Amino acid sequence: MNEYDYTISETTQKDGHEIYKIRFTPTTIFGTLQGYFYLDATSNAFLRARYKLTKEGVRQSQQPFSGKRLDGEAIISYVNRKGKWVLQNSWWQVSIR
Repeated sequence: MNEYDYTISETTQKDGHEIYKIRFTPTTIFGTLQGYFYLDATSNAFLRARYKLTKEGVRQSQQPFSGKRLDGEAIISYVNRKGKWVLQNSWWQVSIR
């Protein structure tokens, strides 16, 4: 069984390259993440991701002793440098409930 549905939600152009924006969502209530990732249509290079925890992801993040839960969002980007894809930035925002 597939845990996530993937849908091309948008096609854009950047620096002469076609880019797919792909939305992913859980297919069951047990999925822990939802969001988007971006692929170069020609090379299938992973360019960027933006995702967050689902309600189930927050529930599963409960800390064993405090009972507090984590929630958050992440953005990760890559850039092509001399023909190689390298990490450009990684951003995480986390909150404690």
